[in-house]
Amino acid sequence: MAACRRLAALCLCLCMSTLACGTASVARPKVAYTAAEGVTHTPAPRPPGEVEILTLGAPARAHVAVGRLTVRHDDGDRAERASQMPALRARAAELGCDAVLIVPPYDERVRVTYRFEHLTMTRPVLHGACIVYE
Repeated sequence: MAACRRLAALCLCLCMSTLACGTASVARPKVAYTAAEGVTHTPAPRPPGEVEILTLGAPARAHVAVGRLTVRHDDGDRAERASQMPALRARAAELGCDAVLIVPPYDERVRVTYRFEHLTMTRPVLHGACIVYE
């Protein structure tokens, strides 16, 4: 009976450590939103799948750019550019954007101090305009 309890406790510890390691290794990007000056339009939230991602220029239909979205990781060691687009689309959907016009991504240089040593590292940044169709 005691052996079963120890085995159950060991399994529980392994499961918890696996979950903790799995969530700790995923860097979640932060999406900042800056509203455009002079725009009074208040968009309604929508599902993320309905947000268009535009990369080759503004749409032909009438639209208004209501703000700017910027996606960056705070933890540069685990920054993944692939996780930025879903985060951008999800935040754009919360804000009610019909589309996001993406500006080419770039890497941001960040100076950090680690153990009394100054290091320069880069982290991916993605940004675009929140567009609402008229």
